[in-house]
Formats: sequence, structure tokens, C-alpha cells
Amino acid sequence: MTLLDDSPASLPVADDELRGFLDDLIGVAVREQLWVLYFDDDDVVIPVMTPLDDIPLGDPRRVLRPVARFIAATAARVGAATVALVWEEPEGDDSRPPSSIDADVCGTLLEECRVRVRGQFRSTGAGVAEVVRV
Repeated sequence: MTLLDDSPASLPVADDELRGFLDDLIGVAVREQLWVLYFDDDDVVIPVMTPLDDIPLGDPRRVLRPVARFIAATAARVGAATVALVWEEPEGDDSRPPSSIDADVCGTLLEECRVRVRGQFRSTGAGVAEVVRV
């Protein structure tokens, strides 16, 4: 599902450009949520973004299982080959575990759902950086 013009939204996003692309798109964290972006076989972003908020606290594996299933179903519906995740975390919010724990669990659950993750990132007050999985 590639756009047919040469606008930036229809150009492939190389792996080494992904963090910068997401930083330009999402930028600094405003509120706690998870952004999911979908890419086609040519690494072109599919014009669908999913913001997920109000993810409950609790055991990450139990809490994130339905999130992973939703992402997998959406990826299949829009014909995505890969996804990228951005964990938006405003500074000073200590109510949830660090994004690296959620990223690790969510990455494993998405692998179980046969969804290929291009990368996972964290948006804070300083912008977007790659999540270091535990």
C-alpha cells in the first residue's frame, strides 16, 4: 500500500533513518501512550498510526498480550510487513515500569504473533531514542 507520489510520506525509511523519522513525527513526549507505525515491504510508512493509551498497570505479559494481538490484527488488515513502536513517556512519570521492560515483553509477544518489529523507541522530554531491551 505505497503512496504514488514523491512526498516524504511515500519514500522508504531506511533503518538508519528510522529514529530521526520518528523524532520528527512524534517528537517530545506529551502524555503516556504507545504509538504504532506500520510499514510496507518497501519500508514505506503506511498512512495509519495507532496511538494506544490507558494501558493498565500490572504484569506486562498479561497486560500487553491484548495490545500485541491488536497490533498484529491491525498490521494484517493494513498489509504491513513491519511495525515500529514508540513508547511515549513524559518525564517524571514513575507510575509504570521503564519502557525497556515493556518493550522486551511486547517484542516477544509480537514475535509470537508473527509481527516483525523494525525497532522500538522511547519518546521523552528530550525527544526520541532507541529503547535498549533488557
